[in-house]
Formats: sequence, C-alpha cells, structure tokens
Amino acid sequence: MIGVMDWRQQASGQLYHLAPMALSVFLFYVAVSLRVPYALALAGIPLYYSMARHGREYAVTVAVGSSLAVFIISDAILALWFTSICVFMALAAAEALRRRAGLGLAMAMTALVPFLAVVAVFSITAQSSGEGMFHTAREVSEKVVANMVEQQAQAGGRKEIGQFLKSERETLVWVLSAVFPSVIFDMTLLLALLHHLMARAFSIRFGWGAHMPDHDLTRWRAPEKLVWVVLAGVALSLTGLNTFTAALGLNLLLATGMVYSLQGLSTVHHWLRKVKTPVGVNNLVYILLLVAIPWSVMLLCSLGLIDAALDLRSDPDKGLAPGN
Repeated sequence: MIGVMDWRQQASGQLYHLAPMALSVFLFYVAVSLRVPYALALAGIPLYYSMARHGREYAVTVAVGSSLAVFIISDAILALWFTSICVFMALAAAEALRRRAGLGLAMAMTALVPFLAVVAVFSITAQSSGEGMFHTAREVSEKVVANMVEQQAQAGGRKEIGQFLKSERETLVWVLSAVFPSVIFDMTLLLALLHHLMARAFSIRFGWGAHMPDHDLTRWRAPEKLVWVVLAGVALSLTGLNTFTAALGLNLLLATGMVYSLQGLSTVHHWLRKVKTPVGVNNLVYILLLVAIPWSVMLLCSLGLIDAALDLRSDPDKGLAPGN
C-alpha cells in the first residue's frame, strides 16, 4: 500500500512538471496551425509559470525539455522558432521577475531577448539555404508587394492605386526590405506586451504570485529622451531612398513608434480605469485594438506622442520613467 502511494506521488509530481511543457508545446502548434502569431504569447505562459515558481536551474531544464519535444515531434526549424519566441520570452520574463525589475526594464528584457533570437534564426535559416538574411528579406518583400498588386486587381479597386503599386513597385520592395529588422522588433515587443498582460492576469486570477504588484500599465511612460531618437529617425529617413542612412532612419521610426504605441495604450488604460468602465468593456476595447492592427498601432502611437508632449494623464506619477 505504501509502495502504491509512493508511486502515485511520484507520478503526480512528474505530471506537475510535464504538464506546463506539454501545454506550451500544444498551444504553440495551435498558433502555428491557425497562423495566428499573437497566440505565440499565450504559448509561453505555461513555461513562464514553471520558470517563475522555481529556480534558474529548473528554468533551464524546462527550456531544454520543451525545445527538444518540439524538435522530436516536428523538425529543427520549428524547434528554433519555438525556442526563440516562446522559451526565450518566458525565460526573460521569469528572470525579470527574480530581479524585481521595473515595468520598463521587464518589458525590454522580454522583448529584446526574443528579438535577438529571432534575428539569429532568420540568419541561420537564410544561410542554410545559401542566401543571406537581407536577400531573404527582399524575397519576402517582393512576395508581399506582388500579393498587394494581385489583391488590388481582384478587388477591382481604384485604378490610381493599382497604377501606383505597379509604378512604385521597386520602391515599395526596398522600403519593406529596409524595415525588416524593425518589423521583427515591433512584433516581438507586441508579443512581449501580450505575454506580460496575460501572465499578470493569470497570476492574479489563480494566485500564482508570479507578477510584480507595482507593474501598473496606467503609469508607464516612455523615456523622455526617446524623442531625440524619433527626430534622428526623421532626419535620416529624408536622406534619400536606397541609402543606408534612410534605412536606418526608417527602422528607428518604426521601433520608437511601437514604444510610443505602448504609451498610448497605457493612456487608454489609464482613462478606462479613471472613468471606471466595466471589465467587459475594457476587454472589448483591447480586442478591437488588437484586431485593428496596424491602424490601431498608428492611432496609439499618435496618442502616445501627444501624451508625451501634453501629459494627458496629469497625475502625481508625472515623469515616471520605465524601470522606476
């Protein structure tokens, strides 16, 4: 009888450790199958739960184990994507929690680590096919522009738009190729935000204790000096097409634009809380903002810049910088 109880305890203990990894791998395959990139943020939550509740050694074990599972089930490419996005995002978030990092630093860690990993994966996959990353970026951009032209023709839209797409095809391809790094950064930053919000919500709801109580989005502001990066991006982007400086400027604008979009979102969050709207209404607003990407990003970026200039929240936390 004692042996049976010991076996059950061991089995339940193993299930406790394996369940988060299995759930994360399952959610990853769901996101890939449905082609919903935002769902990748959800796939990392079970891993984050395990990593945040235990030490660094356990976190490494979970990271290696889940990555090996994807590799065994599918192939090396999917395993690399799973590791670079889901695993590294969870690892960075758990490490930020252990260091008691402020909201700004935690978001930066959760976004930059996957960003560097994704760039590395792009480089590895491009090199394995005998082509460089920039050549791959141009191929992807050419396909995107070709799809735009085809969709415009099939939809029977305005002839002026179709003629513009055809006449400026090379320019559009160059712009999309040039901003490839910042597009990856914006995607990872958006995934980091979704990961942070979901992890915090689950932690509060189920009592995980895996969140920082002072990580209040309503108080977050971009660093004041970031506006100089925006101005530098504007100046560099005006140096002419097909130049390195223009490409650098466009990347700076897109990257800082996403940061100011987060400030715009924090402003929306602040006012929704201030007018005490129901939780259901808040969730509906956030879902609409997510569905309306990329238009909602531009709207939030504008709102963030206005808040940086005029302080639309005007509360005692004025001037609060990320990480404080």
